[in-house]
Amino acid sequence: MIAIAPAVDPATNAALARIRVTNTGRLLKVGMYAQARVAVSERKGALTVPPSALSKNEEGAAAVYVVANGVAQRTAVKVGLETSEAVEILSGVGDGQAILLSAVHGLGEKAKLGKAS
Repeated sequence: MIAIAPAVDPATNAALARIRVTNTGRLLKVGMYAQARVAVSERKGALTVPPSALSKNEEGAAAVYVVANGVAQRTAVKVGLETSEAVEILSGVGDGQAILLSAVHGLGEKAKLGKAS
């Protein structure tokens, strides 16, 4: 890594970085652009949910809806790493608990679930 821009775009979480790469075969040319994803941390065996399962309030506090006996109960969770594919759950729910995976926005503290047809 040669340099990293001091600011991150809050809308996209993107930042500019200048790196040095080996150009074997001279496939890279001056003026070309690239997009890359860099894993900054990885936790094997972490409890994760899809981002669509997460609900955040105005203050940014996260929650998921735990399903039991036909009722979805809003349950506060503490989140860890977040990617576009998964959100790590550090506490609040446990492995094996049923949760709603999508369509959680706008639900109240409890939501009675109907049967799918």
